[in-house]
Amino acid sequence: MILRLGFREFRRDLLLNLIVILQMSVMLLIGLTAVSSVESRFTYYRPFSHYFRQDGMVCYFRGPMAMRAEDCEQLLGMRAKVDMEYMIDAEFINYNVHVVDDGILRSFMPELTEGRFVMHDAAAEYPQAIAPANKGYHVGDIVAGNGTPDAPCVQISGLYAEDTRLPVFNHHRADERNFRMLYGTAEELSSETAMILSRAEAQKIDGVLIPIGLAFITYPGGADDAAIKEDMKLLGFHGMAQGINNSEFAANSLRFVYGEVIALIPVLTGVLILLVISMVSVNAVTTQRQLHSYAVYRLGGLTWQGCGEIAAVKACFVSGAALLLTAAVIAVKPHIPFLLGFYLSFGIPQAVCVIAIILLNVTVSAAISTLVLHRAKINQTLKEV
Repeated sequence: MILRLGFREFRRDLLLNLIVILQMSVMLLIGLTAVSSVESRFTYYRPFSHYFRQDGMVCYFRGPMAMRAEDCEQLLGMRAKVDMEYMIDAEFINYNVHVVDDGILRSFMPELTEGRFVMHDAAAEYPQAIAPANKGYHVGDIVAGNGTPDAPCVQISGLYAEDTRLPVFNHHRADERNFRMLYGTAEELSSETAMILSRAEAQKIDGVLIPIGLAFITYPGGADDAAIKEDMKLLGFHGMAQGINNSEFAANSLRFVYGEVIALIPVLTGVLILLVISMVSVNAVTTQRQLHSYAVYRLGGLTWQGCGEIAAVKACFVSGAALLLTAAVIAVKPHIPFLLGFYLSFGIPQAVCVIAIILLNVTVSAAISTLVLHRAKINQTLKEV
């Protein structure tokens, strides 16, 4: 009965409820956009965050003086742990081969469209690599370095899409000094034939590992900023082109992660205030207008609590209509140029956002309606009608 009466009250004041529906829909869209933006950015911040939480630095190595990870560790007195990226200098190779230390690969494994990434397979005759799917490669293909019969080969164990994020240094993002410089796509790397190998697999290739690209240097035993700065100077003489303290790098990254939310806070606050005011005023007006109906419900044996439940059910119908309107806008979003710039995704954080807004509407509606009804007098209300 409560459900039926709640729907009847919703239908009676449809025009007034439409105001709340529209505002709720706007609030839902803005909230979903903000949460989706943070969630999307955290997707790429989170994998390497365990490095940033330690004392250390994020570096970029290049040049003939660049040192491999184990050489850097020795130079720093074995106080540091180093994970880095390399290229292979071998005459037979006519494509770019990126070799990545295991620590980096364990933090972030590229998403593959087919096959798998092989960290190490001693039984495999050829080095196992992943390659771009749009270049005609197939899983299992054996690719010769320069096409000559005696050239060493690489076997394709997996394929990745052209826009897949790879855990290799992105020089286009270097000036940003945040987590976005830790990833690059084949297009951004200016190499659509970029292959990725683990360091263990790269040992099967008769070539020299050249440290060029990303490096994480951490100090398991801790290090203060002054010591890290001195080590940066020292590494600068050994091929380090850029070094950023982990604390600065993490701060820059989080600033970017929450940047869009910070920009949306004034809008979110304004819409939320307007939404609450509308909820209060619309429910106060509609309850006042429907006092006669509620008085009849009371005479029929319904308690004030029951009348409040009717208002809560009505608010649920309002919320449902707002959800339907929001879903309709999301469905047509790809066809509306104005909305193309808004990123939306769906998951647990987005569900929590939606539930919070709905609970706000239901709670405010039930509270205001109950407050108005408690102050009303049944006999006087029935006489005035």
